[in-house]
Amino acid sequence: MTETNLFEDEVLWWSAAAKGQAEALAKKLDPKTKLVRKDKSPLWRFVAWFLFLVSFGYAKRERMYEWMAVTIGRRVYIPSTWTLGEAIAVLPHEVLGHVAQYKRYGLGIHWLGIVPFLVIYFLVPFPILWAYGRAYLEAEAVKADWDYRADYIGAEHLSMELLRIDVNSWVSRIRGKGYAFALLSKTAAKDIFWSAAVTHITRKVGAWHVDA
Repeated sequence: MTETNLFEDEVLWWSAAAKGQAEALAKKLDPKTKLVRKDKSPLWRFVAWFLFLVSFGYAKRERMYEWMAVTIGRRVYIPSTWTLGEAIAVLPHEVLGHVAQYKRYGLGIHWLGIVPFLVIYFLVPFPILWAYGRAYLEAEAVKADWDYRADYIGAEHLSMELLRIDVNSWVSRIRGKGYAFALLSKTAAKDIFWSAAVTHITRKVGAWHVDA
């Protein structure tokens, strides 16, 4: 473990010693992105209630403050309990994935994409068990994350086995309570994540041959 990794694992992302690094990466990925502490955001209190309601009580509000990073428009809400390393790890997914999606649905303006994104994410075609919109948006963000990793560390360092583990992990997560039981069918979840993530990465690195 390098000194940099040790620092990232021990220092809270919003502390004076670390916040600049997290914000620098966010701005590099999208200059308009803003990082926000969840526990300091009045908006997030409303969002936590909304998630609680649309998930029929499965998305507990208390856990939402400490559990996951969530993006709304160009703002990425990160738990105050996370270290710098944890924050940096999710930024490609949140910024290159979700911030970009808000921008696309808003025709280039992040805040205009909030309503279309949330409708697709939570209601298309149904809030739970058949929430294909949520699954597709998350799969696209996973694809963006792997794209960034390929550019950042180099395709020659990527492992097909690591990709399989990552995608299979997402198949499990998207069907669990963290994502409000988005999909009932494991087969459908696997199809979405393999087609969105693996197909894209296969084209990017060129040399991979995928047998999902």
